[in-house]
Amino acid sequence: MEENAPGGCHRVGQLTQRQIEVVEWMIAGLVVRQIADVTGISENTVKAFRMQAMGRMQAKTSCELVARYIYEKLGIEFKPIRPESSKEREKIPAIGESRI
Repeated sequence: MEENAPGGCHRVGQLTQRQIEVVEWMIAGLVVRQIADVTGISENTVKAFRMQAMGRMQAKTSCELVARYIYEKLGIEFKPIRPESSKEREKIPAIGESRI
């Protein structure tokens, strides 16, 4: 089992070894076809492992899956930014913009 992350999240420990492998290749920047080539599994199987990992990590996107995985491995609580309204979206700074 993985070390406990703050906030009671222990989702990485729920992933299978293959799901972890797929996520870690995603972190390395590989796309589905490249992951399939490196691991020797089909592209559809890679996609299935990714979707299963997303479900177990409660991630809505591949990007969120990677972020949640990294945050948990670092022991940092993940707090997704999901603005509910256009006013809230306006509060999110653009890349390179200060949050202050």
